[in-house]
Amino acid sequence: MKITPIVFAISMSALALAGCGGYDRELLGDPQPEPAQEAVEAPSEAFYTQVPPESLDVGMFSELKFYGSWFYLDPFGWVWRPIVTSEWAPFVYGHWVWTSYGWMWISYEPFGWATSHYGYWTNDFTLGWVWIPDYQWSPCQVDWIVYDDYICWSPVPPQGVRFKDPWEADRYNPWVTVRWKNFVEPEVAHYQEPAKFKAGYSDRTLRRTAPDSRDIERVRGKTLSMVDVSLERTVVGEHEFARVALPPDQQQIVEQHRTQYKSPSSSPPAVKDSVGPPAPAPEKPKGSSGTKTEKKKDTSKPKAYKAQAKEDKSKEKDATDESKAKEKKPD
Repeated sequence: MKITPIVFAISMSALALAGCGGYDRELLGDPQPEPAQEAVEAPSEAFYTQVPPESLDVGMFSELKFYGSWFYLDPFGWVWRPIVTSEWAPFVYGHWVWTSYGWMWISYEPFGWATSHYGYWTNDFTLGWVWIPDYQWSPCQVDWIVYDDYICWSPVPPQGVRFKDPWEADRYNPWVTVRWKNFVEPEVAHYQEPAKFKAGYSDRTLRRTAPDSRDIERVRGKTLSMVDVSLERTVVGEHEFARVALPPDQQQIVEQHRTQYKSPSSSPPAVKDSVGPPAPAPEKPKGSSGTKTEKKKDTSKPKAYKAQAKEDKSKEKDATDESKAKEKKPD
């Protein structure tokens, strides 16, 4: 039975008016099978592409190859991952100083000249903390939160990424939280505390700006010294790069706390290499010269055995002497 489009439309209209949703095989014929759907190819899992640093046009940032690796990470493009422990986070190992540029972060890390003053940081699920380069210099690339007795800072994230507030963050908390009195201490990470937020009270004191230097002086009870720093500028290609030149006293603090790093390894992106100061050598026991002395095994016989043998030998000698005396006695 051949069904024309007109007949088909009239039939479907009749079914709709009748309120019937069934299928009339005599009227419409056998149903046609649905066309097979084309298989959808699964997306590739190769999201991370490691590249040799010499193939990148990043100017002086190419020096970072000694302390990490470059990867292509969508949607940010080329990013740099430092060789650090899993507990590491940016803007932790260093201290704050007051300068003519405002608050400046003095990093104890050899790559801090770049990653503390340029670019953005984000925490990737597989790679961990990665740095996204940018060419605009800043005395400190951080966001601030000040409230109650706390000062908090975190790295500036790239566009499209937002970090939770310090009292909301999970175990990947990007914020460092310290009290006002400890803010300008060397190695300030030793003073960080969990952020405590009192709803209704802390809201009234919360500001998302850098701490006021006058408030720091008031809390500490003494004048805040301004550190005289300068910028050493170098032009490479189309970009200008700046390094912070520190006065001798600040440079000495950095050298005292300088973190030791090893060369990059060829491990896959998901595996993080441990870095840090080498493990100390095991201490020698007191009174020891450090040379292992092997104790000689005593193969001599026990004292009781020696005494018994001596007694037996004496008796044997007496018996021999007595026998000789009998032989010499005349009949």
